[in-house]
Amino acid sequence: MNGVQQALTGGIEGGTVILLPALGELVGERSGVVNLGVEGCMLAGALASYAVAATTGNAWLGVGGGMLAGAACGLFHSWLVVLRKADQLASGLVVWFLALGITSVFGNSFTNQPVTPLKVISIPGLSSIPWIGQVLFRHDGLVYAGYLLVAAVWVFLYRTRAGLTLRATGERPAVVAASGKKPELIQTLAVTFGAALAGAGADIVRCTCNEAEAAEALARIVPRSPVPIVADVHFHHELALAALEAGVACLRLNPGNLRKPHEIKMVAAEARDRGVPIRIGVNAGSLHPDLYRKHGGATPEAMVESALMELDYFREVGFEDVKISVKASSVPLMVASYRLLADTVDHPLHLGVTEAGPPPAGLIKATAGMATLLNEGIGDTIRYSLTADPVEEARAGRQLLEALGLRERRGLDLIACPSCGRAEIDVIKVAEEARAALEERGLPIQVAVMGCVVNGPGEAREADLGIAAGRHCGHLFIKGRIVRKVAEDRMVEALVEEAARLVAEGVEARLAAADAGAESEAEADRQALLGARGADANASEARVELVRRRLEGA
Repeated sequence: MNGVQQALTGGIEGGTVILLPALGELVGERSGVVNLGVEGCMLAGALASYAVAATTGNAWLGVGGGMLAGAACGLFHSWLVVLRKADQLASGLVVWFLALGITSVFGNSFTNQPVTPLKVISIPGLSSIPWIGQVLFRHDGLVYAGYLLVAAVWVFLYRTRAGLTLRATGERPAVVAASGKKPELIQTLAVTFGAALAGAGADIVRCTCNEAEAAEALARIVPRSPVPIVADVHFHHELALAALEAGVACLRLNPGNLRKPHEIKMVAAEARDRGVPIRIGVNAGSLHPDLYRKHGGATPEAMVESALMELDYFREVGFEDVKISVKASSVPLMVASYRLLADTVDHPLHLGVTEAGPPPAGLIKATAGMATLLNEGIGDTIRYSLTADPVEEARAGRQLLEALGLRERRGLDLIACPSCGRAEIDVIKVAEEARAALEERGLPIQVAVMGCVVNGPGEAREADLGIAAGRHCGHLFIKGRIVRKVAEDRMVEALVEEAARLVAEGVEARLAAADAGAESEAEADRQALLGARGADANASEARVELVRRRLEGA
């Protein structure tokens, strides 16, 4: 074996020590828990492995002992983070220093004891391949386990339902922006809130950069954020340059507030050199005074001209990595401005109704504007500007995109029938209880709550899962097919349990697990309800007859 082969062989053997914990950390990270104490787990595992191997004389028992010790550290970290809601960084440091202390105290007891190494195994046929055979196929079993685990982890994460469920737990993704926070709050909340925003569906977070302390805070936030950070700069070009130094993913500049051409071009040139995009954020309430005078106020023409003026400055320094917004608090003005802008430029557009206000009115205004444009094919990113928790903004954005079919569903979509004369339950109450319970699980599923079994399963046949009320019971159905009958007081509980199984196992598996007599029981309930109240449960035809008589007598 020559020097190159020896180096490669040693690299593979040494790299396996890093590869195995890295694969474990990959699985944990995909679930949303980052084990910053992984080095501590490695230390504890190394000590336990050496101690067990030295004591028993069996290297494979040592490997098992190391795995158990590492698992114990991981379990302790998970307990702190998931159940006790501890800070992940703090928990990771606790695990790391605890393991360091234990290994320092007890490690010397075993360092002088001999340990029989794992046996080298030559793979028949493969190990005799010229040159690479000696490098890849003459190792101990732990190295081969590493080979197999790389493939196994990939298959588990991306080709199994269990892996899909695990990734859905940890992945974050829709659009939100957070602005107006003081630096101290930005630094504290953006790191701790970042996961909450992303979990609610955020793809991007915007932070105001309005003073030097805010720019310094961005430098600490950016490397810790699970989503890209956009710096919102209004009046001072120095802060835009400082935000670029902090490593932000994008700048937002307001042309009405940052007006000096040489400062605008200086920022654009720096962004160009760093490969950082800029959003030209035009706002109807802060246009250049000359544009108000020229156009007689905030008009679509004035707002588009503001964006075009900024674009011209950018082009002078060869900068084209731009997206544009022309926001207004008036929905008709916002829609007209974006339509004109879409006909004028060929740049990505960021949609929003600015200062929409608190829900529900703010939600209605923002949805009216953005949904109109998105259905016309206008818009690339969105933001709800609500007087509410930013998590609510993210959740609303995600739900809008899912409702329009622009994003794959990753959260709950609950549908419910309006209450009618045939409803056997309080539909509103059950729907609210189901929504709260299912949203807590974060399941990517469409669920229907229907007041009765007469028409419910058929009307909601496209839903992934639903429940329809019968006589003092509920009938669970999947894609319109009845699968189970449950007690009335367990309707919500049964719905949540079945939703979790459906996401984990899939539609076909859950349909195959349907109770044998479920459909016949539902049909019996259906016929009983029809017999008791007839096909016209709301007595609408009787009312029609009364209306006719009233008109005839008039």
